[in-house]
Amino acid sequence: EVSNGLNDNINENNTTTSKSNKRKQQMTPSSSQRSASHSLVKRMKRSKSSQITMIPLKPNFKLPIYLKTHPNLLFRTLRLLLKHTLRKKSERQFLHSRLQLLDQQCRLELRQNLWQSYLNLGTEKEVWPNVVMKMAKTDEHLVCQQFVQKRLNEMKIKYDQFTNELRTQLQSCPVTLLQLQSTLDQHLKELIQIQQKYLATKMQFQLKRYEDMIKEMESFQSLSSFPLTSDQQNTIDRLIHLQEKQVQFYEDLEKLEARISIDFLPRSFDELEDFIVVNDYFPLIKDNIALEFKQNSYKIIQEAKRTWLNTYVNVYENQIEKFQHQYEVVLHQFEIANSSHACINNGTTTTTTLYQSFLNYINRRTNRLKEEIAYEKISLYRKQLLRVQRRLKSSKKMVTVKPTVIVDLLYHPFTAAQLDYLSRGPTYIRPNPSIFFPQKTLQKRIDREHDDTMKKLKKYMSSVADLPKIPLNSPLYKSYSNQLRSYLSQSYMTLIPLIDQIRALRELKMIQSIRKKLKKYKLILRETDKSGVLHIGSAIDYERKAAEYRQTTGAYEELTSNPYNDIICQVTRLLNQLKSLNRIREWQRIKLMPARKTTELAYMYFIPKPHKKGTPLRPILNTIHAATKQISQFLDKLIRPLFDRFVRQTTFVDGADLLDQLQKYIQKGYFNASTLFIIFDISNLYTMLPQEESLAILAEFLHTHNCERINGLSIDTIIELARVVLQANAFVYNKKFYRQIIGGAMGSAFTLTLANIFMWKWERQTILPKLPSHELYGRHIGKSVPFLDVLVQNNNGILASSLYHKPSAEPTVVSFLSDHPRHVFRNVIQTALTRAVRYSSTFEIFNNERRAIRLMFLYNKYPSNYINQQFEKFFADYMSSTSSSILPMITNESQFFALREKLSNQPTAKQTQVAMSAAAVDLLQITQNVTQPNTNNMEATIKRKNDKFKNNLFIHVTHEARLKGLAREIHIIHDNHFKNTDYGEIRLIVGFRNNPNIEFELSRKRPSSSVLKDPLRKKRKPNGIDGNGMNT
Repeated sequence: EVSNGLNDNINENNTTTSKSNKRKQQMTPSSSQRSASHSLVKRMKRSKSSQITMIPLKPNFKLPIYLKTHPNLLFRTLRLLLKHTLRKKSERQFLHSRLQLLDQQCRLELRQNLWQSYLNLGTEKEVWPNVVMKMAKTDEHLVCQQFVQKRLNEMKIKYDQFTNELRTQLQSCPVTLLQLQSTLDQHLKELIQIQQKYLATKMQFQLKRYEDMIKEMESFQSLSSFPLTSDQQNTIDRLIHLQEKQVQFYEDLEKLEARISIDFLPRSFDELEDFIVVNDYFPLIKDNIALEFKQNSYKIIQEAKRTWLNTYVNVYENQIEKFQHQYEVVLHQFEIANSSHACINNGTTTTTTLYQSFLNYINRRTNRLKEEIAYEKISLYRKQLLRVQRRLKSSKKMVTVKPTVIVDLLYHPFTAAQLDYLSRGPTYIRPNPSIFFPQKTLQKRIDREHDDTMKKLKKYMSSVADLPKIPLNSPLYKSYSNQLRSYLSQSYMTLIPLIDQIRALRELKMIQSIRKKLKKYKLILRETDKSGVLHIGSAIDYERKAAEYRQTTGAYEELTSNPYNDIICQVTRLLNQLKSLNRIREWQRIKLMPARKTTELAYMYFIPKPHKKGTPLRPILNTIHAATKQISQFLDKLIRPLFDRFVRQTTFVDGADLLDQLQKYIQKGYFNASTLFIIFDISNLYTMLPQEESLAILAEFLHTHNCERINGLSIDTIIELARVVLQANAFVYNKKFYRQIIGGAMGSAFTLTLANIFMWKWERQTILPKLPSHELYGRHIGKSVPFLDVLVQNNNGILASSLYHKPSAEPTVVSFLSDHPRHVFRNVIQTALTRAVRYSSTFEIFNNERRAIRLMFLYNKYPSNYINQQFEKFFADYMSSTSSSILPMITNESQFFALREKLSNQPTAKQTQVAMSAAAVDLLQITQNVTQPNTNNMEATIKRKNDKFKNNLFIHVTHEARLKGLAREIHIIHDNHFKNTDYGEIRLIVGFRNNPNIEFELSRKRPSSSVLKDPLRKKRKPNGIDGNGMNT
């Protein structure tokens, strides 16, 4: 990845130069551009003057990446490690030469250890690895043993030569480094071990494969110890032959997946593109119509290629399954015939049947063949493909199958490398961003992580019931704090391989270059509404469409002045008034009261809908710091559980819930060949809600269900709080102030609940009275219909269901290259497979979806081996343990339906959430009024029960790849202080917060703080000093 990225940087610079030569001749640089270019030249000259020659000491030395690229990063690392400035060129040259010698010696030492293991195991087992037999050109035991011994002797001589050369080279050590001489080699070896970590891992894996090969040979010898009849030998040969046929097709499938992963498909796919593209019909005028035509053509070709890929994979899988079926039939016959043929193993008293012995051998053989394909053949094949791909890089750019950024422009300034980077998706997080933080910024992060953890720890410990309270000034907290701060500092200062630093620096520069172009050319980058990819459009186009939206809906009015003070006063006045009338309690007033210091105006931004004609925009209102945020959340937590309880029968929580309800409908005998599915699509529901009518319906909803009071609040109080949420809804857009006069804010917690209650009224009036009692209630009428993420069909009275893929949706998940916690990638795969099993009504539908899921992960850079491992874990309980399955998949319908039944009986996370919300409602009878004796008034109490997490302490730390093991170390620190105490039953759970993703880094949604925050704070000076220098 790093080597590719370095080439990308070179190509990026070349591309930018070649594309912009003519334009640069016509442009006059501004003063800022000139000063920037001059400072850049100065930096280049300064760095060149102190630069050293990064060349090998000897012609036969092959420099690793960290010694031949990015010398500035190398010596930056050495400065931190040695705590020395290294300003002199002689110091750098000496250290670079010494690193070369030590690197060669350390590599040799790793090889020595590996070959010594070869000698020990080979001498004992009389089995030698393939690499030894290939180099010795024989498989004879004594010859191989002598060859390995000779090789080790040569390595010893070479190692001693390096030692002598290092001793001689040390004599040329600059005087300024003499004070470091005693620990210099120790520090340099520490650096080298970090850089060679991948090499040590590789050699450990080679040794493990050799050990597995020895076990395979032993299992073969055990099988050979049986006196085989000719029929038995023929059957074993037949089984091995069938396995080899499977492996052959498996290798071809892996090669296809290797092509997909590097986006270099077989030539036949390019021929498909030439067949589909019709240039004769391409519009001559380069306008928006031409752009839309081009985008539609691209999408058609892309989907055709993806469909063809699914077909390709299906063909390979069918071939493998065909031979797998034949294999299982022959194996079953072999088991019946030979389960009673037993033999005592050599040196033990264990009795093994012929069938068990063969199974042990064939499974080990299968694993070895798969590893050879994955780590030898496919690795070599991939390198060959990359060489061919680089050679053909200048040729015609073909349509890719992976999700790509949508550039809604006729001409754009971005290079191919930049567009490819943005195509990693909006959730992509660049790796290890804190490496290049200034020291002060890094220390602030360490302090924030430490202070946040200690604050949560002390707060939790002080609130635990039935346990003695720990004083805040306890030495226990002091010790905990010191150890935590020490480890955090150590973690953030620990060196990482230079190859990781190179990648982090490259991606930092990539983000900076894209950000500059977005600003320079007045472009806007946003995540799309449905597609799950990034979209780039012009700011002028966004502003035009935003104005059209405001005019079309009529939901907004422009304000002539900043409404900040008016909103603060309106909310504060209402809360104080309600408290004075004893309609809310004091703690509620304090909780809901906005604080001037942290309160900000809401702001609006738009996200594009490229799947619709003309790419319309969808408004989003960010109210995270708005004056009414606390009231909105308070009302949502108050009303949402009531809705979940009283309207559950006419609510489909998710696609799985729809299928559950349909299954009950079928069991009652109502589903037949004439049953139709009907759904309604309501446009701009949140935006176009009539405010006063919505509040009246909210009151009606509460009256209808006899909820006269909720947690002590009357309906009138709830309506007044809801009214201020809707009416005090001012926001900033493009440095102008607006107020929403219709509907509610898309982004406010209470708006969704209010919209659902509004639809409850419409349902009762329009739909439910006209439906028979047994019918299910959930634009399109027909035999099939998509709802949420499930597609249901009526096939002559038989319900068919499958996962619904919206035409606009791209096969995107979080990129495997992203710096997310590792469990995220496992969860993404498990979730995708679980949903596919739940929604697929037949085994055939599931297999088609499973292939699409696998391709989706390949598009997003998930390695084939990783996908196989996660698929095997998912299907582990349903795959046959007696057969050597090549593909990680279930192979018959009975296995599939057993898995589907198990998952369908488990509620989804959303279903559990709604059930818990509804269960939180506790209804109590209010004493009846004498004047109205027949009323059935109730008081609703919403109780949030968190007993499940009663003994859990949650803390969060920022995740970075280089901080691996941080959570484990925090657990160790916690156990050292609390494990054997009264607090030992408290379970510490360390979660992760992520660094900003590229959509956040590049989107620029938030206006300036000066527009959002309290306008009066500008007039105040720090420390209470006014503009005249007087204390206030």
